[in-house]
Amino acid sequence: MPQKSIIGTVFNQVLFGGCKMAGEVSGSTFPRGPKELSRAGEKWLTLVLQQNGSLSANVVVESLRVEQFNNGGLLGEMCIVHVAYSGPTAAPTKMMAKFRPSDFETRITTSLFDICEHEFDFYRNMQPELAAKGLRCPKMIFGDFNRFTGSFIFLLEFVDAEFFKIQDPAAVSNGRDEAIFTQLAQLHSIYWGAEQQSIEFIPALNEGASKIIPTVTKKHLKTFYTGACAFESVKIPDELQMMISEMAGGGGLAELQNHLSDSNWLTMFHGDPRTDNWFFDERKQQDGQQKQQEQQEQQEQQEQGGMSVGLLDWQLMQKGFAGLDLSWVFSTSIDLQTEAQQARGRQLVSIYYDELVRLETINPAELTLAEFNQELALSHLLSMAKLIIGAGGLDKNDANTVEVLSINCRRCTQAMQAHGTLAAFQAFKAGQLLSQTQPRVRS
Repeated sequence: MPQKSIIGTVFNQVLFGGCKMAGEVSGSTFPRGPKELSRAGEKWLTLVLQQNGSLSANVVVESLRVEQFNNGGLLGEMCIVHVAYSGPTAAPTKMMAKFRPSDFETRITTSLFDICEHEFDFYRNMQPELAAKGLRCPKMIFGDFNRFTGSFIFLLEFVDAEFFKIQDPAAVSNGRDEAIFTQLAQLHSIYWGAEQQSIEFIPALNEGASKIIPTVTKKHLKTFYTGACAFESVKIPDELQMMISEMAGGGGLAELQNHLSDSNWLTMFHGDPRTDNWFFDERKQQDGQQKQQEQQEQQEQQEQGGMSVGLLDWQLMQKGFAGLDLSWVFSTSIDLQTEAQQARGRQLVSIYYDELVRLETINPAELTLAEFNQELALSHLLSMAKLIIGAGGLDKNDANTVEVLSINCRRCTQAMQAHGTLAAFQAFKAGQLLSQTQPRVRS
């Protein structure tokens, strides 16, 4: 996959980013933000929903109201859309609308890494595939994209469920942590080997714009211990700080990317499965027989000790070591400070591994838990690199973002200590990891 030029990306956005061009789905222009959506109004929404079959020809949109939404992600502008129709229809009366970021610098980032394009391709190509496998994520009611300007619109299914922030200590309690690790195993199992046609557009960990990550990490390492999350970063033990400096400053990060891209545990991974991207115990809003069926399924699930769980924000998908998703969950969402927490952390990794075995994705005689744990420990270094980059571009005046990144820094450090990252890094440099000394396995 070719690497985009930063200068070329900036040039393209300056010249053409403000142009209103036709989308590849509809063949015509589309609203590029909440204000344009309000102006396009009922007539436009009726047209696109009738064209894609969401509305029958004898039903139209009678009213459209846009509600501001301030809890969306950093990589797009979002709003809630309330819709009323002229007659009975299965079309949704409430949707999430997502557009390109309003901030110019963020648009450069999303364009450089094809972040929004990948999410668009996910909803069109992969979401139906995951739904057929029983994995829950919102479906796209309508979407359109112009890849030249980077403009897009996603009208997504509105999810009514329980959400948690990473600051909430209850986020991973009551079995939600187990549900996350089990669901990740099921997701990774679907794309094990990462050779499926539906994910051809997803880059490997060491491809394309990701190649600049070592350079950017090295640049921001200089201020990591004095910047926005210094309160936590200065607490990192000296031996770990030395390891991080060696990894980020001496070319080790690029070698690590290459190693984790060519893995026995190769799959498509989500890239950002922190707890606030999961939703739990979804409240369905169907009518009649379908609603009764949903209620019955939820009751059966509760009786079996399970829970409904789903995953949002499919922007940062890559191909590589499956445990990178687990590393990011630990680094953002799970405390491993006490002995009890560390024991639970080991149990969660075993739950993930056992689910891969149960699904017959891996042969435990060939791919061992010991090997996986070594690779997981090593992958925490890449998670720390992401935090270093995030801290480098952080607004010190944004108290919430500073708090979140500080929590992530603390949890990533705890994960390194609990999982033996220093020993794994030393073994990696010496070529003594289990994955480096044993024959390659491709399940």
